[in-house]
Amino acid sequence: MSGTSVYFVEELGPDDEVLHIKIGHCTQFRESYRLSTLQTGNPRKLKMRFHAVGTEREEQWLHYFFRIARVEQSEWFHRHASLVQFIEHCEAKRTLDLVHLSPCTWKIKEGQRTRILPSCQGCDTCRAS
Repeated sequence: MSGTSVYFVEELGPDDEVLHIKIGHCTQFRESYRLSTLQTGNPRKLKMRFHAVGTEREEQWLHYFFRIARVEQSEWFHRHASLVQFIEHCEAKRTLDLVHLSPCTWKIKEGQRTRILPSCQGCDTCRAS
C-alpha cells in the first residue's frame, strides 16, 4: 500500500509477547522500509500489526484517545486491551474505523479511577466485552 497511512507496530519481548504498540503515520507507506527504519536503534523485535489509509490528524486523534496507555511522550503505547480490541476491529473491517470509537464504552483503570472510553455496540468485539 502506498500513500498516507496510519499504522500499528508491535514491539515484542523475548517470548514474542507484545510489550508496546506504536501508533504512527507516514506518507508513501512501504512496510519493509517503515519497519527497518523503526528497527534501527530498537533492540527488540518489531512486527507490523496493521496499516490502512489514514491521515496525520487521525493518528494524532488516536494518540489522544489512547493517551491513558501512552509511554511517556512518545508514539508508543502499553499493550492495553482497548487498543488491542480497536486494532482487531480495524483488521476485521480492513480499514481504520474511527467511528468504532464513538457510541459505547470500554472501561480502563487509571490509578484509582475507572474511566469510560467510547466504542461501539454493533460489532462482535464490543458485544463480547
